[in-house]
Amino acid sequence: MYNTSSQELTIYRSLAGQLQLGFFQEGERFPSVMEIATYFQVSYCPAQRALKALERDGLIKLCRGKETVVLARPHENYLESSTFQNRLSALKDLSKALELLSPSICLQGFSAMDKDVDSDHLTYEHQGKRLYHLFDQGLRALGNQTVLNLYYDIGAFLESAFLDILAKEKSEIAYKTFLESITESIFDVIEDCKQSRHDAAKKKLNDLKCLFFHDITEYFNRLQIETSCEEEQENFFWEPLKGRKKYCDLIAIDLVCKINEGRYPVESQLPNKAALAKTYHVSEITIRRTIDLLNKSGITKTFNGIGTKVQSAGNLSVLAKFKNLMIDEHLKTFLESLQFLAFTSEAVLSYTLPYCSEKSLESLAHALENGAGNFSAAITIYSVCLQIIACECPLTAIREIYQKITILLLNGSILRFGDEQQISQGDIMFQKLSQSFNDGDYKRFAKAFSQMTGQTFTEMKERLKKAGIDEVDNIADLVVSER
Repeated sequence: MYNTSSQELTIYRSLAGQLQLGFFQEGERFPSVMEIATYFQVSYCPAQRALKALERDGLIKLCRGKETVVLARPHENYLESSTFQNRLSALKDLSKALELLSPSICLQGFSAMDKDVDSDHLTYEHQGKRLYHLFDQGLRALGNQTVLNLYYDIGAFLESAFLDILAKEKSEIAYKTFLESITESIFDVIEDCKQSRHDAAKKKLNDLKCLFFHDITEYFNRLQIETSCEEEQENFFWEPLKGRKKYCDLIAIDLVCKINEGRYPVESQLPNKAALAKTYHVSEITIRRTIDLLNKSGITKTFNGIGTKVQSAGNLSVLAKFKNLMIDEHLKTFLESLQFLAFTSEAVLSYTLPYCSEKSLESLAHALENGAGNFSAAITIYSVCLQIIACECPLTAIREIYQKITILLLNGSILRFGDEQQISQGDIMFQKLSQSFNDGDYKRFAKAFSQMTGQTFTEMKERLKKAGIDEVDNIADLVVSER
């Protein structure tokens, strides 16, 4: 399995992670190929290849006409394994990232559940599995494949680290009691969400976050002091689009939009390839292909020894060259990414801004000074804030995730073409952003940013529905908490 972004590897790693957690044992049936394909929303073939790979590695035995037999876990003792040691720094970093992300994702996911929690989960002896299934139900209720892909990769990287650490740090009875308490609190949160008590649910989730991660954080801090990792550390990596990607098309249409908006006027020079590669978090090879597309479209022209100059502003005829970016799947991915940004940005931005460079703060101040209550101005502020998080957040995992979100949001660039639509209550939102930023109140700024993003998501979802893209109706609406 050499393609690290393939669907089958995603399935393989996710199932291996569940085996490490103790799933499909003690009489619990291993799912069939079709059940796995349905769960991961893929075709039969990648699911079948993933199972064959698990069998080759001695983890399961496939029996024709009979249930699959679980033979072993990937690691007998994960905390003593070389895999855990090689991921130690990244796991510590990722645990802090999950502290920031998980409460808001849980709040939105549990609020989106439109049915009672499956009562079968109440019968599980393994409390870790109960928590896993509750969180999984919340994720799926969001209707967001992008978020699911993120947590497939997170789960595969974590394996059983968190539960193994908690089990090691506590006695057997204390460990079981702790997980029972967490699970019951989650059920309380779900009930609050069902009754639209979102402020109460948010407070409980933030309290649970502190409780759950306390021992885990202490363990990582202690272990890093005691252990010197001589081998090269493995980093967490997220690939949201499984399979081959053409980022150059996405970047090209975004640059066309910026040219059309006057940010790169005719006769002006585009930033050099290295600067564009840094802005879009891609390689210079991808940027070179992007410039080739723009040159062929007559939008730009590259001069040896000088650089690439803008030859003409984009017009509607240019869109015909990028028809593949107007398909429903691209626009759905854009809306999923915007939903993720809306419900995670408050926590992430308030955490990141105190670490922000003076240059980035000046860029943000400039964007706010020139702000108006329309999508074009909002996009400028989004771009600056995304760059701040993707480049300057102290947490490597957050930078990795937000770099990919930045690229995924380009799927919606086509919607900006010639659009000067106003955001509902846009002037009020820009005023909140400016006042909080000028006051140096980063928490209030982050909340205002999240509210503006949520409003943009709501209006974009409605716009896409009116355009006949019915798939976006499955993406959950956002709930608002005043806390």
